[in-house]
Amino acid sequence: MQIHIAMMGKATEPVTKSFQALGYEKLYLLTNKKYSDSVDHVEESLSGFQVEVCPEYVSGFDFQEIVDTIYRIYEAENGPQVTFSINITGGTNLMAAASCSCAFFIGATIYYVMDGPGSVKDQVVSIPTPKTPNMAALKDDTKRILRYILEQTELKRPVTTAGLMEEFDKTKQSLNHQINILRNEGLVENSDGIAPNGKSDRRYRTIVLTRQGRLVASWM
Repeated sequence: MQIHIAMMGKATEPVTKSFQALGYEKLYLLTNKKYSDSVDHVEESLSGFQVEVCPEYVSGFDFQEIVDTIYRIYEAENGPQVTFSINITGGTNLMAAASCSCAFFIGATIYYVMDGPGSVKDQVVSIPTPKTPNMAALKDDTKRILRYILEQTELKRPVTTAGLMEEFDKTKQSLNHQINILRNEGLVENSDGIAPNGKSDRRYRTIVLTRQGRLVASWM
């Protein structure tokens, strides 16, 4: 099942075009209450198809409300064989920015509807996004470790396996399992440390955040 989330202002064409190109089963419309006539128009346009239209009224200038709404939709709909896509064409620039932020974490494909000649499928284009980490793989303990690595990084303190074992009272085997999860999701990597003589030395190896890891940890 494909869940499509569309940002919408007054114009409805980007939404109806996206349906023609993608053919999703359920549509969430994030829009303002003053555009209720536009919601009615979309519902009427799609009434002959098997698609459920769910309006979600938000402020186009409240970043947190937009993010919270998208996450609420994700938590309610996520499951086996469910995919998510987001249409950022309509609405405000802030709605597009919030949508792109959420898309990274929920693994949604971002779409933009272009103007101009060509078929509808040519006009509805996907926007490439970075590899999305599997957030479901990050259990509470793993998240705490990731957050701790960020805190130590910001304090410019090196993070080692031994230090994490002591901080979280874990065995080496248990800690390595957590670190491997973070590494497999592209959130951390190993870095050869610096020995007392100032030279790089694998014996002083540290655990560092990748750019993606810093983003995820900061978000959490």
